[in-house]
Amino acid sequence: MEHNEIINKIGTILFMFGKPVKFSKISRLLNLKNKEVEKYLLELKQKLESDKGFLKLTILDEQAFLTVREPYSELARKIVDEIDLPKSLIETLSVIAILAPVEQSEIIKLRNNKAYDHISQLDKMGFVKKTKSGRTFTINLTKKFFDYFDIDEQEFRNKFKDRKDLKQKLSEVQEYISRYESEQQKDNPNQENLIQKSD
Repeated sequence: MEHNEIINKIGTILFMFGKPVKFSKISRLLNLKNKEVEKYLLELKQKLESDKGFLKLTILDEQAFLTVREPYSELARKIVDEIDLPKSLIETLSVIAILAPVEQSEIIKLRNNKAYDHISQLDKMGFVKKTKSGRTFTINLTKKFFDYFDIDEQEFRNKFKDRKDLKQKLSEVQEYISRYESEQQKDNPNQENLIQKSD
């Protein structure tokens, strides 16, 4: 893998897990040594700081995790504080918000089969709209989503204008996470699926 590709995949792994991830887990997913992971994480941290985007990276005790940088954290707090939803439902809504319009099948790949129920609930609540598209559905955000969370739609779209590239990266890293989960199942058949645990 190329240098920048490794950095991007490490960043996407952290985004997907949404919680502190050990160096050892990243090294297993990408077949790297822990020292290499640490080096790439430091480069990613510098890159995020120089880009001044919506994410920031924290590294602590051989673990790393992504959080939302100010002032974008205000949006994250609004989603959590203003609506009484389970954490897993909020995570699915967040992925849809970043990638929309997006096919339902892509959300299922990224969030697991429980996302079917999540999308159905969000559709009934009026935050997303499902439109038939071949064998699947296209999921988009509704006016209610932007009004409810007091978000300027155009400004929001501009912040995530590169979401197509992000979708590709998320899909790529999902393959690595799936491989890791398969290994974990072999090592310990009673261990639950990592993503399902968060639900």
